[in-house]
Amino acid sequence: MKNSQKLKPAKKTKNYFNTFVFLFSISISVITVILLEAILVYFRISNLKEDTIYLVYLVPLLLIILVTAIPIAFGNFFKNFAKIEQSLSKVADGDFSTRIPTEKSGAFEESFKNFNKMAEELEKNKLLNDNFAHSFSHEFKTPIASIKGFADLLLEENLTDEEKQKYLKIISTEAERLTHLSENALFISRLSNESIVKNKSVYDLGAQVKHAVAILDRDIANKGIEIVASIDNVKVYASYELMQEVWLNLIGNAVKFSKEYGKIYISVKTQDDFAIVSVKDYGIGISESDKEKIFSPYYQADTSHKSSGFGLGLSIVKKIIDLSDGEILVDSEINNYTEFTVKIPLMFLA
Repeated sequence: MKNSQKLKPAKKTKNYFNTFVFLFSISISVITVILLEAILVYFRISNLKEDTIYLVYLVPLLLIILVTAIPIAFGNFFKNFAKIEQSLSKVADGDFSTRIPTEKSGAFEESFKNFNKMAEELEKNKLLNDNFAHSFSHEFKTPIASIKGFADLLLEENLTDEEKQKYLKIISTEAERLTHLSENALFISRLSNESIVKNKSVYDLGAQVKHAVAILDRDIANKGIEIVASIDNVKVYASYELMQEVWLNLIGNAVKFSKEYGKIYISVKTQDDFAIVSVKDYGIGISESDKEKIFSPYYQADTSHKSSGFGLGLSIVKKIIDLSDGEILVDSEINNYTEFTVKIPLMFLA
């Protein structure tokens, strides 16, 4: 039943086309009769020779050829048009896996390719939204359940002060995690609706990266990590607030996924017309298959660290870099190292 419903638009178009051909044929026939009669009258009035009257029959012959040729000429056009209409109907019903074969499509080839590209993007967005709904509900549910569980434990009377402090600390940590999650979700939602970076200013990029390291100093110290830095003073014209998110995310990830007492290499320099910032850690690494997906929202390559984040960080980073006309590259080897390199245009002062 469902398939027959999807064929209705194409059948309707075919009926319109057949009706058009029928009416056109009748119109041509009427015109032919009138025109033929007019020509015959003209011949009689003009007293033209009978051996030239055969020219009169060329007119209806040409018109008959025209009427016959129209359905043939437009037959292939109709088939291709019907393919588009059927495919659009399927997409409207939510079937984003629909594709139109481009073989023997003639003048419709480019239209078919554009349709397939559109359907592919819609399919990707649907998958992304499905993943978002699943991940978002899971990530929100976990800390909420944890907070409720430990809050219930605190209501018990036979608890030591040490146990109360332990449970309260867990509740505080989970509440902070919820806050960070909601802030990141709102932040990437805001970025998704922006096409240009606002509130730009000229500032020292090297000093900003040093400041980001200082903010993360406690996390760095807790893991006994050594920061090896080579940071030049580089002037850029960008949004200080947005770029600070980039460095906090990249350096924070490097700390999170580094081995204890390891090293993180950070450099800020200039190359050609770009400021180059690289952050390299020697931790769990990223697989080849995950490299292509790590900048997608809500994707997490490392499933063992789901409690530490929601896969929004690198998506935010990529969006900010794109808005800043920059580029971000990743080089990694599983269980060895990961290096992120950010290129942003330099600020040239007159």
